[in-house]
Amino acid sequence: MKLPSRRSFLTGSAVTAAGLAGITGGSHAKQFSSADSESADGAESALMLVPAESAADGNYRMVLLADVEGAEDEYGYEVREVLRSFDDLEADDVSHVAVARVADPGGLIGVAVGSFDRPDPGEKTGERDDWRLAEANDRAYATAEDRAAVAHGEESADLTTAAVDVDAGDTEAFLDAREDAGAAFELLADQPLVYFAPDVEETGFPGIDPGTLDAFAAGFQDAPNMIEGTVENRYALFPAAGIDLDDETVEEIVTELEPGVAAEIDVDRENDIVHATVIAEEPPERDREAAPDARIDAEVDHDEGVVVFRHRGGEPVDADELELWRDGERSDDEPVEEFDVFEAGDELAVATDPIATVTLRWFDEDENAFYTYATSLVGRDAFEVDYDFDAERLEIEYVGDRTADPEKLALRHRSDRDAETLDGFAGEYDALSAGDAVTVEGVGVGDRVSLELDVPNEPRRSPRRLVSHRVRPPRIHLRRRPEEGVVAQYHDDQARDAADFRLLVDGQEAETQIADLVTTLERGDAVELGDYDIGTELTVEWTAPDDPIEIRDHVVAPDADFEIAYDDESGKLTATHESGDELAAADVQLFIRPARSEPVVWGDDGTVDEGDSRTVELDEDPEVVFSSSASANCSTRSRLATDRRLGLPSLRTLRYVVYPFDGKRKQSRFAVGR
Repeated sequence: MKLPSRRSFLTGSAVTAAGLAGITGGSHAKQFSSADSESADGAESALMLVPAESAADGNYRMVLLADVEGAEDEYGYEVREVLRSFDDLEADDVSHVAVARVADPGGLIGVAVGSFDRPDPGEKTGERDDWRLAEANDRAYATAEDRAAVAHGEESADLTTAAVDVDAGDTEAFLDAREDAGAAFELLADQPLVYFAPDVEETGFPGIDPGTLDAFAAGFQDAPNMIEGTVENRYALFPAAGIDLDDETVEEIVTELEPGVAAEIDVDRENDIVHATVIAEEPPERDREAAPDARIDAEVDHDEGVVVFRHRGGEPVDADELELWRDGERSDDEPVEEFDVFEAGDELAVATDPIATVTLRWFDEDENAFYTYATSLVGRDAFEVDYDFDAERLEIEYVGDRTADPEKLALRHRSDRDAETLDGFAGEYDALSAGDAVTVEGVGVGDRVSLELDVPNEPRRSPRRLVSHRVRPPRIHLRRRPEEGVVAQYHDDQARDAADFRLLVDGQEAETQIADLVTTLERGDAVELGDYDIGTELTVEWTAPDDPIEIRDHVVAPDADFEIAYDDESGKLTATHESGDELAAADVQLFIRPARSEPVVWGDDGTVDEGDSRTVELDEDPEVVFSSSASANCSTRSRLATDRRLGLPSLRTLRYVVYPFDGKRKQSRFAVGR
């Protein structure tokens, strides 16, 4: 019987769930017609605040949509984490929550929508349109009436800013970027919890060959870690190009995904999408509290060829309740053969192959409960990867001390074009010795090559991936900090020579290069490049390959806060520069629609600095949209997408966003607020 982990869908390495998506435009909007209108509106509102992966500047490991009302308090960890982030937000006032977990750089953005006043968490850092921006501890917030977003991780402020950009219609939403999302939503919209995996390889299900699926979605009746009794869960599988999934393969994939114990699986196919309905029973409980409170760890002894499990302290464990698993199967040699009780100071040495997976866990058959004490993947350090950017060639070399069995290894190459399983080591060698290597040709930027144990994934969630190499150039982020000027922050696991990077200013090589300031770049390093004029275009190139690669492009944007006040008695609107950068008056414009077709320019000459204001008389009872530009050449794309109605006695201030345009081809923005 399968003994799955009920938390597979909840861990950071698991599914990346999406609120199945394309429900916001085109024909996908019609898919709401069969659903409750309020529920559909809430789902759309939440999902349309999740930025596309390109806007978030990272790949999503998980995107989740939860119908909070439909889930009846069984939200799951991710949703609870979002709701707990706001002290002044009641769950009863929330309709839907959407969560996206970013794989690299690690982070998370969560969005809550419903009927509530604007939460005011943290310390305010600015305002844009009707959004309040704030930070607290390691989190960034963006809140408005009936909408709230929170993010944490290395790029938390960028994530909340991206959500505000999506709301303004000035950057792409996740739903708009995923054509497969609409179909998934059509199939799974009636489930209270829906998960979508944009990249199968990022999800952390080692039992699924990433080459078989482009994406998959899962709709749960209950939160995956809260299944009780019998439930009906549903899945949508999107096969990779050229892949025909037979029923047996579908059942293997669905069984891998299913957090319960599958009792019945029904498979349908339509328009190249595989839809599976699963009747599942309550799985064995992962119960840390019921398991003896023992501290057991695992250590690989490469010289002896064993994994040693050591009882470091805590309660003793009856040996007949300990299970030993090797390479996905129950071991013939059980701990009970050596111990009656496994207690502090005891060691269990398990002989293994040089490439293997070994797990020790507690299992109570009567209570149907388990807890994994320790698991070890042997051979993770037995391979080295070398990649040649110019030749698009990747080599994996075996560097282990002992002879290994190549038949236990599966080598896979995934690109945007296709996914394939290669012969790998098994096609080259009868036995692996140090120095043996395989080469994969045609591995371009964005491709991924993985090497993993080709053994059953038992017990569930056992690690099997030995190598996972995604080809991409190093990542550098540029941002302007008022106190420090422009800062370059390095995001890559591999340290590199700073001389391998070239900084361009408006297309010309900068006088001061990164290598003039530091010798090497390591993950997290921040290099102050100095101050540059607003509108300056900065480009970072990576020059290590023969053909340099542009890895970052950034236009220096202003940082200013404006207050917009409307007097409904006089019908006049006043914009005041509250703080921040001084701007050329001719570059600041106020768009008023539909009352005026031409923008109001602040002035023909001079500057706009702190304390300066501009008053405009509006038509009676106007319905207007306000925005501004740092150039008389402002494109219509820079205007706000959402109309605001003025003239109500209760409304005195309108928060808005200023979008400067450098008159060339780049567009940037800066925030304005009260």
